[in-house]
Amino acid sequence: MKHRLRLIFFTEWAKFVLVVVAATGVDWFASTSEHMLEHALGHGFQWNARDPAMLAASVGLLWLAWQAWRHSRRHAGVIVHSGGEARFCPHLVFFLSPPYAGDPPDVEKKSLLETMGKLKLDFSQPDWCPAALGGSPWRMPLAAIGYHARLASLVGRRLEGVHAIASPETSEYAPLFKQVVEAALGQEDLVKTLPQATNFEDFHAVSEAVNEVFGGLERLGEKELLMDITGGSKICSVVAAALTFEQGRRIEFVHGRLGYKVAEYDLRYLAPEFLKPGA
Repeated sequence: MKHRLRLIFFTEWAKFVLVVVAATGVDWFASTSEHMLEHALGHGFQWNARDPAMLAASVGLLWLAWQAWRHSRRHAGVIVHSGGEARFCPHLVFFLSPPYAGDPPDVEKKSLLETMGKLKLDFSQPDWCPAALGGSPWRMPLAAIGYHARLASLVGRRLEGVHAIASPETSEYAPLFKQVVEAALGQEDLVKTLPQATNFEDFHAVSEAVNEVFGGLERLGEKELLMDITGGSKICSVVAAALTFEQGRRIEFVHGRLGYKVAEYDLRYLAPEFLKPGA
């Protein structure tokens, strides 16, 4: 898509250059440079229908004005596909939230972490979620992982990677998240967390982290990536969604108010040249 956009950009400029070259060529044969200065400076660009250089230049300016109007009427757009239940994807990417909601007392935090450390989840069961996870932000990513694990079993496959991006505030919980997920699926070395913490309030930091995960997987030949935007901050959701415009990248969202439905969205960016007139 990047190459198509660059081609469109250079095509438009090629048209402009052709008009300028044509105007210059006609003027070269029609008059001398002094005559051009007389028109430009002495008469303040007065219109002269018998002057081919002025005619060509005027046509060029009209063409540029028409192009500007056309583009102002046809904005770039984003088309959203799907929104239904997510399709299986072997590689899932998550923003790691803390395992608890809000800021509970230290005693409650310690009790919750101890309970989670002893969890042995069974994603094959409809009631896999224990009471300890009822109000935890981890219920959403675990629901998504369990969902894809069930899809994988139906097609005779396994999850190949659960990739977590942690913030300075949540990086200490990455080992526990890894323990809970791998114990539930019976797979070792499945959960991989970026070694450096990411500031979830920094657009550039989030972008670099997501691109690092995507780029690493794509260099290994992976063509299907699913970015979960349920966790993290609002900035995480916006940046991650924008980075999935490329082919093969999709986003998912766990709708807690819809029975923890795991929905998939495929975003596609369309430049004005690809939109129908009036779109």
